[in-house]
Amino acid sequence: TRAGEGYKAILASVQGLRDGEDFAKKFAFARRNVLRELINAQADPRLLAGQLAQAARSGHSYEYFQALARKVATLKPEQVKAQIDRALDPKRSVTLIQGPAAGIENVVSAAGIKGAKVLPEAVHDEDE
Repeated sequence: TRAGEGYKAILASVQGLRDGEDFAKKFAFARRNVLRELINAQADPRLLAGQLAQAARSGHSYEYFQALARKVATLKPEQVKAQIDRALDPKRSVTLIQGPAAGIENVVSAAGIKGAKVLPEAVHDEDE
C-alpha cells in the first residue's frame, strides 16, 4: 500500500541528509533564502509586523531577528552537517507509526522493521 511507500520515501530523504550529497551547494542556497526572508522583512511593514508579533509570542526582543540574521550569515556548512550527524544518528532513531492497522502492518513489513511494539490506544480528553 501507499503507507509502506511513503515510509520508504521518508527514510530515503533522511538518508540523503545524512549522506550530504551536494550539501555545500544546497546549504548555500538555503542560507541565502533564509537571509533574504529575514532582510526583506525589515523593509516590508506587514512582514516586519509579523516578525515582531512572532518575537513577542516567543518572548524575544525586537533585536532577535537581527541577531538571527547575523548567526545565519556566519553559519558554516560544517556546523550544520555536525548537527545532522548528531540528530539523525540511525542508532538513536525511533519510529512511531500511527493509523489504521492495515497501514501499520504494511509499513512494518515493507520496511522490515523487527521488534515492533504496539502501544495502547491513547485516551484523549475530548473522548471522555
